[in-house]
Amino acid sequence: MLPETSQIILFNALSIMATILTTLVLGTVICAKLKRSNAWFSLLIACLTYSLSLLLIIGRQTGPEPPFGLCFLQAALIYAGPAFIVYSFACLSIEVKPMMNRNNVPNFNFRYISISRCQYQARRVRK
Repeated sequence: MLPETSQIILFNALSIMATILTTLVLGTVICAKLKRSNAWFSLLIACLTYSLSLLLIIGRQTGPEPPFGLCFLQAALIYAGPAFIVYSFACLSIEVKPMMNRNNVPNFNFRYISISRCQYQARRVRK
């Protein structure tokens, strides 16, 4: 097992990488002027917000406590982030279904949709 500081550095590096990659995807789509749905942009912004919230107290994980306001903001964003991501993904899924029907994609009947604890499960049954 890694020492505590190595774990913190690894977590920070992965958080920074997630933020950079999400920003690159969003920036590429905006600069290329590709047509995407609003729900898709909402999902990307939700992921970006969550990954940015992990970086708010970077460098202050050890040592003296960070300011209360900063901790409160980070806690609010971290606890709201997964719900925001699941909601955005559900909106995207609901928006994609009619598009599939318009584009002659084989019809799937969504009989069971369960959204709980940041997990979206769908059982698709062919007609």
